[in-house]
Amino acid sequence: MPCKLQVDDTGACDFLATTGSKVTICFQSDSGMLKLANANYDKKPLTVVNDSCATFTVLEGRKVLSCVLFTPDPSEPVKVSGNCDDGATVDLGPFPFQSPDDFVVCGS
Repeated sequence: MPCKLQVDDTGACDFLATTGSKVTICFQSDSGMLKLANANYDKKPLTVVNDSCATFTVLEGRKVLSCVLFTPDPSEPVKVSGNCDDGATVDLGPFPFQSPDDFVVCGS
């Protein structure tokens, strides 16, 4: 996988990743007002950088990335992106705003 996270087209998980890979996931909105306040991966706290990104090492199996997001406009979609091997980012799609928001990451 050239990009660390990929959308799971089967719907079994939100995202797929290679076990052991270091993933950075970021959250944004068109208005720029969305803030990532807190993130946990497999019930362990992650450091939030610039109110928008968190980094974790992917574990084997089906694990939950739980995020607490804030925005003044809850009707605005959340844009999610992930890192790639070449330093670029990949768009992982818009999601409806929910807080807290859980994403299932499946490592293999």
